[in-house]
Amino acid sequence: MKTLKFILLQLVLLSTLNSLKAQALCNYSATFSSITTNNNIVTFIGTGINVPTSAVYYWSFGDGSNGFGQSVTHTYTANGTYNACMFLYDSLAACVDTFCTNIVISGIATPCNAAFGSSYVNNTLLQFTNTSTANGGAYTSYWTFGDGTTSTLANPTHTYAVTGVYTVCLVISGGGCVDSVCNVVTAFGATLPCNADFTSATNPNNVSTFTNLSTSAMPSATIYNWSFGDGTFSTLLNPTHVYALNGTYNVCLVIYDTINYCADSFCSLITIGNAALCNASFTDSINSTGAIVFTNTSVVSANSISYWSFGDGVTAFGFNQTHTYAVPGTYTACLYIQDSLNNCYDTFCNSVIVPGPTPCNAAFTTSFVNNTLLQFTNSSTANGGAFTSYWIFGDGTASTLANPTHTYAATAVYTVCLVISGGGCVDSICNLVTAFGAALPCNADFTVSTNSNNVSTFTNLSTAAMPSATIYNWSFGDGTFSTQINPTHIYAING
Repeated sequence: MKTLKFILLQLVLLSTLNSLKAQALCNYSATFSSITTNNNIVTFIGTGINVPTSAVYYWSFGDGSNGFGQSVTHTYTANGTYNACMFLYDSLAACVDTFCTNIVISGIATPCNAAFGSSYVNNTLLQFTNTSTANGGAYTSYWTFGDGTTSTLANPTHTYAVTGVYTVCLVISGGGCVDSVCNVVTAFGATLPCNADFTSATNPNNVSTFTNLSTSAMPSATIYNWSFGDGTFSTLLNPTHVYALNGTYNVCLVIYDTINYCADSFCSLITIGNAALCNASFTDSINSTGAIVFTNTSVVSANSISYWSFGDGVTAFGFNQTHTYAVPGTYTACLYIQDSLNNCYDTFCNSVIVPGPTPCNAAFTTSFVNNTLLQFTNSSTANGGAFTSYWIFGDGTASTLANPTHTYAATAVYTVCLVISGGGCVDSICNLVTAFGAALPCNADFTVSTNSNNVSTFTNLSTAAMPSATIYNWSFGDGTFSTQINPTHIYAING
């Protein structure tokens, strides 16, 4: 009932405010100040000049919510710039004054979003591509492939031993949040129960006949996909094909057993007519930006067309090309040339190695700030750039600071580990650290008395958990020392 009354009061007041907007100026003015805490909680304090005691304060926070009262607190749920307004309404004077200002909210952490895709590098090798985001910054990745194996690489590859359907999960952590996603992946095992193979023969009329020699566990459930190398295809068991141009063509057959989830491929070059008139070839090199420079060295006439397939799903036309691969690895790049003057066609494919980043190297040292406070100094490197740090102190606590300090509650030897992630790599290191607890199990204390002959007797009042294993080191202040429990000392000079 209270909520309904409040809504009705809002509607009445809004209607009143709207009706007063066109009237004369009030004899008072509205303003307010604001204080932001915890990044998104804003306290608004209404003020003004000559404000009558009968005035009512009404607020619009700029995000669709409202409030009443001279001082109100509002929590914003998203980052952004909000136009907050205070309406100061005096019912006796039938007047309203308005003051608005922008409130900037920027400290709310955006959530993580774990996401990835997968594609085949070859018949059995799967490439997992990480498309996650974590509060707009760096994050660590942890993969489980569903076959008992894992990885901490950002974009790993994986080969399954057995053909099957696997649930692959990715967990990301960074920017103060954690998220995970799982996808189902159909994988083909390293030992395939099917084999693609064929032979071909071409008659004087340039008609090529392809004889399928493939084997599979379930031939009746096997799909056959032919690619004749000239942009045409077939799904027949034993197709024939007429090539329009002379040249050398890379013919490929891909078979897929739909019962056993088995796939295999086989490719073979066939020559049609006088292939010497066309000879496709290229070289590749890497430039200073990491891009691959493809130099066309084909033997063709000026009327040729060059078409490139870079092996990562990207294609291009043009004689020479420069291409940047998104993920390091080995790719099969192909050049297809067609010469209309010599009526010929040729294909050349070659493996291109795209190097990855230099590896991470996690490293740290420790030193005491005081008796109990340890300083951990991070000396790690990650591909020459920025990296995130995750410390595990061995006592159940952790930190994400680059160079944290830590105090242990109990004296002991702890295993401290540092995990870094950045520049496309992850590394970790663990060191043993001897720490002294905040509550030390020993206390140094003594009293002293001096007789008339200037002989000072020191009485040791110290306590320790193991007195028999405790070492005592005295410094008498005049450059002399002792290791006795209760020493005496004669000072040569008064002082």
